[in-house]
Amino acid sequence: MISSKMNKLNVAVIVISLSRGGAERSTGTISKILENLGHSVTLISIIDENEFEHGGEYYALGSTKNYKTVFGRKISKFLDAYQLFQKINFDVVIDGRTRPLFLKELIFNNLIFKNIPVVRIMHNSYLPQSFPKLKWQARYLYKNDSLIAVSKKAQQIVEDTYGFDNVRTINYPVSQKKIVESAQAELNILETNYVLFYGRFDNESKNLLFLLEAYSMSKLSELGIPLILVGKGPDKPTIENKIKELNLIYHVIFKNYTPNPMPYVKKALFTVMTSNFEGFPMTLIESLTLGTPVVTLDFISGPSEIIETGVNGILVTTKTTKAFSLALNKMVEDVEFYNKCVQGTFESIKYFDNFYIAKKWETLLNEL
Repeated sequence: MISSKMNKLNVAVIVISLSRGGAERSTGTISKILENLGHSVTLISIIDENEFEHGGEYYALGSTKNYKTVFGRKISKFLDAYQLFQKINFDVVIDGRTRPLFLKELIFNNLIFKNIPVVRIMHNSYLPQSFPKLKWQARYLYKNDSLIAVSKKAQQIVEDTYGFDNVRTINYPVSQKKIVESAQAELNILETNYVLFYGRFDNESKNLLFLLEAYSMSKLSELGIPLILVGKGPDKPTIENKIKELNLIYHVIFKNYTPNPMPYVKKALFTVMTSNFEGFPMTLIESLTLGTPVVTLDFISGPSEIIETGVNGILVTTKTTKAFSLALNKMVEDVEFYNKCVQGTFESIKYFDNFYIAKKWETLLNEL
């Protein structure tokens, strides 16, 4: 039994990078929580992108080496990780990577993580990102690990699929104080009312073409309420073409990616989310923290645990552009309904704050 109150642990927190998206940002926040609990933290990043806040010492694998081939880069990073784990006697590993390849994870388990308790974070309910293809491979690799789902629905899916009894839900940590402070930064923001999407321009996961179609069917453009898209990603050209196809070039506005989109969120009428899958969508909590309601599809994991129609936004349970467009209309036409949603934002997310999430991580470490 390890007590984080009595023993200072050497904790390795592994992440693909400290940029790009909510999963990476949240893993950085987890490292800060562990440091604040009194542990010695080394945050190990596979890719040297250090943009988000984190706790402990930052270590990027292979950052000082030059690679001639992709294979050479991978081998070099692996050897770097091996040497680091030989140098530092870690007491526990918090693994925030994607883990779809059986052989790769088998090597990690037997050469790098050997005899160290491992906690695996599953960032969403899309199982191929967290587990190898065959069920027996997943059961073999992770039967002795602690598995962390970031939503109750994701936990249920993992338990039903693999029969694991070592899964628990710990939502992504959110510093509500930090969000409020970040929203005070100055950005070039429209003075008019607008609706906001912010995140990665990846249509497979974010379903942005659906959002554009629903927006075009709604009354928002007629009412002079533009849709602002803040972010970056591989599907921006596809999104631009869809905007032209729907004759929305004067109604949909791109804003460059920023690591701090909170000023946009604070001044939006409401934020929107149409994802096909997420884990625990941080953007929902961030939006509500700033008093901004949300209109979201009820996709597989996350929204139904946060958004309640008429309380803090609208949870669209029918996945059609018509249903989503009607929800958009409701938020701008029914003033009484909208104001009630604004008033319910803060109370609805108080238990997602870092203070409560830290207690769950402390309990987990005590049980290892």
